[in-house]
Amino acid sequence: MAETDKKGTTTPGTVTNASTVIATGSFWSPFQYRVFTAIWLAALFSDLGLWMQNTGASWLIAKAHNSTIFVTLMVTATSLPIFLLGVPAGALSDIFNKRKILLITQSWMFIIAAILSVCTFLGYTSPYLILTLSFLLALGPAINETAWQSIVPLVVPPGSLASAIALNGVSINLARAIGPALAGLILSYYAASYIFILNAFFFLITFFVVFFWSGTPVSTALQTERFFAAMRIGVNYMRYANKLHPVLIRSVIFAIGVSGMFALLPIIVSTKLKLEANSYGAMLFCIGGGAIVGALVLSKINRILGADQKLLLATVVVILVLLSMYHISNVYILYVGFFISGIAWLMTMSTFNFLIQSNVPKWVLSRSISIYLLLFQGGLASGGFLWGWIADNYSLKMSLYCAAGLLSLSLLMAFRYRLDSIVPEDLTIPEAPLAVIPLLEITAVDGPVLVWVEYTVAQQDIRSFTTAAETLSQLRMRNGASQVGLFQNVMVPTLITEFYFVESWSEYQMQVERYTVNDLEILSGILKYHSGSTPPVEKVMLAQVPKEIPST
Repeated sequence: MAETDKKGTTTPGTVTNASTVIATGSFWSPFQYRVFTAIWLAALFSDLGLWMQNTGASWLIAKAHNSTIFVTLMVTATSLPIFLLGVPAGALSDIFNKRKILLITQSWMFIIAAILSVCTFLGYTSPYLILTLSFLLALGPAINETAWQSIVPLVVPPGSLASAIALNGVSINLARAIGPALAGLILSYYAASYIFILNAFFFLITFFVVFFWSGTPVSTALQTERFFAAMRIGVNYMRYANKLHPVLIRSVIFAIGVSGMFALLPIIVSTKLKLEANSYGAMLFCIGGGAIVGALVLSKINRILGADQKLLLATVVVILVLLSMYHISNVYILYVGFFISGIAWLMTMSTFNFLIQSNVPKWVLSRSISIYLLLFQGGLASGGFLWGWIADNYSLKMSLYCAAGLLSLSLLMAFRYRLDSIVPEDLTIPEAPLAVIPLLEITAVDGPVLVWVEYTVAQQDIRSFTTAAETLSQLRMRNGASQVGLFQNVMVPTLITEFYFVESWSEYQMQVERYTVNDLEILSGILKYHSGSTPPVEKVMLAQVPKEIPST
């Protein structure tokens, strides 16, 4: 089992036993690990700057340009980069040093924020310019978000993971609460350019916090894994991880619906309610404040409600808030509604995040998170554009009603895509069995490699064997195989051959090293149908021939 010391570093060469949970008994226990504390503070300052920038830019466009579509495109501009770069970012985070990735992205965001502040100081406030710079700024979090999230399971023990994820939610929503309120306060007395200067300053603080943290988490993937191969394997993993598909599907639908609340709020405040920037900031403050309270009571909620019940409750809350945004003009009632929606938002996001992070092995964790974020942010981006287009071409009322209607229909998905049915697996990677020792001189990039396993199966067990082999095929594809299949000998029907291809010799070696305890149980389930007197014959063949046999 991996030992996580107080610095938050994981001992190399050890693994975490998913079945052994260290019970800390404290919501705040992850702060005893220094690396977690450092990245928590860094993320807080980074998110604080982002929320200030988004609030300032959205309000600047809302007041200066009479177009709903431009305002709602802010949600698209800030969400689209994750949709475009999610998978590459996950591969980068799994392969390369996460700390360096964070330093590069914080530098990038500081530069773009500085450019945005200079442009607005000089009076260049074209919506196209602001949207473009907002998009460029969002490229930073699109790349570093998976690095932030995938570090967490490496620097806290398993028993503190749920608390660490909830504390990350506190960080995000503390920034969501303070950032817009601070931006609204600044907009009440100064121009938006001052917000963008302060934003750049926060990114600079984040850079130095990351630069000076003590202890760097170990890498979770082999450094020899190639970038494009890593992307393909990450996509394949989530494609064949059927148990996680309900999380992905329901998170996308929720994102599309809830984007209506965020995208249309500036229009509601500025045009329908005729309020100023400080009121807009106050409403976002209520959402963030509700999320902070939600994080503090999350452990109690988790003891009472299951994942499906939490999502059901949160969805109903967002539906009611969407409807109240049009029908209620009393700002204090809206404040209460947005506060409750913040609790619902935190409850939903922590549920989705926990189900992903706790059901994926560490070697593909960043890529899995990136695909989840890609789909979720894609839902936010497309939803923001959709609700803005409906509001611009029809009416604000219809747009809010359509968003609420979509979320109402999504409640029916609980019958087919249940989250409570996701059973945790033992993701421990035991001492890896030795791969085949070749008698040829083979480099890591040689390939493709064909693995051929021959089983002898009694006639009465063939149907059961085939069913078990389907699960094994999903496992092979999930762990990096490019093709799998079964052949039955027409002359000896009890002789069945399983085959799978991998792209290179290094990928074949990693296939062996990636077997978790649960994977090995699947392999054992296949072996029980083998009736031969000797173990199944496994042949490993390389496509590139001939090779020289090294002299002995």
